[in-house]
Formats: sequence, C-alpha cells, structure tokens
Amino acid sequence: MPIPVLALLVLAVGLYVLLFGIVSVQYMVARRRTSPSDVSDTPPTSIVLDARSGHVHDALEPLTEADILTDQRDVVLVCTASTETSSLPGSPEQIRRVEVDEPTSSGPWSALQVGLKAAQGDVALVLSSSCSGSADWARAMVQRCTPDTPIVVGPTVVEHNDRFLPRLEALHRFMEIAMAAGLGGHELLSHRQPNLAVRTSKVKGFSAADEASQENMLSADNAPAIATEPEAAVSCGPAASVQAYVCRQARLLRRVVRHFGWWPRWAAVGIWFVHVAVLIACLVAVVVPAWRQPALAVLLAKMGGDALLAVPAARHYGQHSLLRSFVPGELFLVFAVPFAGLLAFYDLLSPAPPTRS
Repeated sequence: MPIPVLALLVLAVGLYVLLFGIVSVQYMVARRRTSPSDVSDTPPTSIVLDARSGHVHDALEPLTEADILTDQRDVVLVCTASTETSSLPGSPEQIRRVEVDEPTSSGPWSALQVGLKAAQGDVALVLSSSCSGSADWARAMVQRCTPDTPIVVGPTVVEHNDRFLPRLEALHRFMEIAMAAGLGGHELLSHRQPNLAVRTSKVKGFSAADEASQENMLSADNAPAIATEPEAAVSCGPAASVQAYVCRQARLLRRVVRHFGWWPRWAAVGIWFVHVAVLIACLVAVVVPAWRQPALAVLLAKMGGDALLAVPAARHYGQHSLLRSFVPGELFLVFAVPFAGLLAFYDLLSPAPPTRS
C-alpha cells in the first residue's frame, strides 16, 4: 500500500475512533443525568398515535392490555380518510379520530401537529402506530416531561426476534441511540418513528413543507431533552429488506446534511468517508496482497471505535446478547453505509416533492 494512502487511512480511522471514544464518554455521562424524577401526581395525559400507516389495532392492544388507558388518559388517532378504525380495543369515549391528508401529501410533523392540537391532556405522548409502548414507557416519559423540560425525545429500539438481519439493525440502532445521547442530537432518535412527550401548553406548531419543522415546535429556551433509560424506549419492527434499511439510513444522512449544523454535517460526512475508505481498501486487498495487512488493521480499528458505542448501549438496554452479531454487523455496515451515502447524495441533487398543509 502506498505510504500516502496508508497515512490518509490511518488518519481518517484514527479520528473516527477518537470521535466515537469522546461520544461514548458523553453518552455514559448523559445516562447518569436522565433518570426520571419521582412524580407523585401524574398529570392528565393524551396519547397521540400516528395511525396513517395503519396497524391501529396492533398499536392500541398493548396499551389496553397494560392498562395505560386510565381515566386520566385519552387517545388521539391521527388518520387519513382511508384508515380503518372500527372495532378498536379500549373505551370508545377515550379514543378520538382526527383526519389529515394522505401520507404522500402531508409531512409527518405537520400531521402530528393536528393531533397535538386535539390533545386534551397536559402532556401528550406521541407514538407511531408501527411502534409498541408499555405502561413503564408512559410513566417514564411523563415523569421526564416537566415544565423545565417540556419536550422529551425517547429512544426507539428494533424488535429483532433473534433473526439475523434484524439483529444487525437492532445493534446499529443502539449505536445511533448512544451517538444521539452523546451529541445531544435528539433528531437522530426521532428520524424514523416518533417517541415524544410534549407539554401541550408549549407547542407552537410546525411547517408542513419543512422536513425539519419539529425544530420550531418550541421556543428557543425550551431545548428538547433526551431520555436514555430503558423504560422510556418503545419498540418497532425492523426494515423489511436490506434495500429498505439502506433507504432509511440514506434519509437520515440527507436530513443531517440538509438541516443540521456544520458540526453534525462534517461528522456525518466523515463517518461516511471512513466506511468508503475501509470498503475500498478491503476490496483492493482481495486482489493485491500488499494491501491485506493494512486493510485488516484499519478494519479492526474501525470496529474498535464502533464497539465503544455498541457495547455500553446494548448492555444498558439489556440486549448484550446482540453483541454476538457485532462482527457480521460491522461487515454489513462497511457495505451499507457507503451505498446509503450515495443514495442520500442523489436525493439531495433531486428536487424535493411538493407537500401540502
């Protein structure tokens, strides 16, 4: 391997490991600061369920079985005209339906604004119908949602059912959770399915045409807080295929580049560049023997950096058994992240589809 190429690889991977080491320390510090306070009186709470994609019964049934729908809680279903909501579990008096445009013509956050406006409780728990919450989740999120922290973003973990590809996605998701908590990047937690607790009196509203409009939901002095405790997590299903997973990562990278500050943008580009460099080095090493030892060294160093996030996060959420999939998960990321970056770059060059309020 040429000396300049080797020096560039070592520098890039070294900065990558340094970044992940710093974020890992910040994540563990943030975990100690986010234990829920003891709240004796639970305020009236509304659950705003984004049911536009269907699965309403699957989302409401766990809430009903866990006895979450008490006298102090009601449910607001954010639906489209075609969403089927007949024969729902729970009391009909507690479940109200509000209709918005079809998903293809209405931004996700503008649709949730409709549900938040209809919420009657002091605190609104926002959940996607593709996710599953519990009584512990509702309690933990409400306890964290105080007048001092009027919006709380909770983690969304992946249900893997011990299947191979979902296990890889679940482990990568824990790395994203640790990265978000370490950097204070609450957007990384809510980029797929929302898991939010909001003081309804603080809601300002969203823009239907702005993909990052959730940033404007609160005034500048009401910064979102991140709940990292396992009780605050909700679970969602894995991506349906490798292609769907790559598309999810591409959407996240696109959002970071479009709407975040310069530091997250450079971090995202740097992480993508390291994966591309390691992938190229490994592919060249297949046919050029002189590249094999350096390529293996940078691959192992990159895996060590990822382990700084994956290991504490997986253990914190009681999923340390996922670490058995760490090596195949790392090999999968080396291929998936470069393609996700290329897809995100293509989307950035393409005109955004029009949206309606």
